[in-house]
Amino acid sequence: MAILHRIFLKGPWEYEVFRNSDHQASLNRSSLKRNPRIHMPATWFDVKKKVTELGKVDSPAVSDCRFTRTFHRPTGLSTEEQVWLVVTGLTFHGEILLNGTFLGVISSEKPDGDFEITSLLRPRNQLELRIASVDISEYENDRTVWDTVSLEMRSAD
Repeated sequence: MAILHRIFLKGPWEYEVFRNSDHQASLNRSSLKRNPRIHMPATWFDVKKKVTELGKVDSPAVSDCRFTRTFHRPTGLSTEEQVWLVVTGLTFHGEILLNGTFLGVISSEKPDGDFEITSLLRPRNQLELRIASVDISEYENDRTVWDTVSLEMRSAD
């Protein structure tokens, strides 16, 4: 399966950090308001700094994080092409969803994953990475949240 084209999903991602007990309430809440944005890839120190500046969490200790990014369906796809979502270097246990559909889990033990998403694509798509139980208060270094998130157009054969 040859990679024909790659689109990196860098740049602004919306994010939300909340204490574990507030997680489900936050996920069930209407998403009418826009969450703050951070330019990805970013380090956990960058996330901690933003969270502290915004006063989103009193003490950014053990928290759940949700990062979301919208993107348009790639154009010009032929019937012989498939679109794959590729995530590399995720530093914690995380769930990946596309348009609300669960794609899979990535963890520090298996920090990379690729998912065939062609049939799930809409004209406008929302990618969501949910990272559980991160103690961002301990990060003063340059450890990134993840290395890359990209879309790969691959030949179907």
